[in-house]
Amino acid sequence: MLPSGTNRFRLNREKVCPVDGSYIMTVTQDGQYLGVSGPAELQIINTQTSSKVASLKPGHAPVFGALSPDGRAAVSWGRESGDVQIWDVARSAIVQKLPALLCNHAAFSPNSRSLLVGTGAEMRVWDVATWKSRYALPCKAAGFYGFSAFSPDNQLLAAVTTRSAVRLTEASSGREIATLEMPDHLGISWLTFNPDSTKLAVAVTTGPIQIYDLRLIRQELAAMHLDW
Repeated sequence: MLPSGTNRFRLNREKVCPVDGSYIMTVTQDGQYLGVSGPAELQIINTQTSSKVASLKPGHAPVFGALSPDGRAAVSWGRESGDVQIWDVARSAIVQKLPALLCNHAAFSPNSRSLLVGTGAEMRVWDVATWKSRYALPCKAAGFYGFSAFSPDNQLLAAVTTRSAVRLTEASSGREIATLEMPDHLGISWLTFNPDSTKLAVAVTTGPIQIYDLRLIRQELAAMHLDW
């Protein structure tokens, strides 16, 4: 608890990582590696030693990217590129390019077996083992910077495919389970699952964060024989 009259606090700083500017940061599931995208590269940092273990330079700027939870792969993209680049982190080499016109975000599933790539037109999920498309979810708002989140148990995908609604789908197939409409059509700014995948938190542009109890939603769907 903060002392009375205090509105800020300081965290103890254990290490300083050697990065110059950052846009997106992702960390591996074991916490050992940190992926930091910046002006010209996606850097992979060992969090135990604060040393740079890989520098992934796709040749465009700025560089946005994400590290897979198992630390083996990474994805990078640019603001105006027509594809996303898949990297073998150990070799610092591009091993695949996936079509994605004006990608605005990408995310690996917690088990590192799927990769979601979002554009203004769709969110497409790829099989990491084969790099074949599994399914695509169309986005209705042209130019919209959508958001997505896989549940920690890898069962669900929550995708913001319009400015004010979340499409809840089965992560493996894309089968729609439910659509969660925000009150008063509020714009969505972020979303995330809790650690046991039973709740979904959705941040909106104004007003309180919306918390959805997925156990209650599942009970209601089960009564209609629509459980996942």
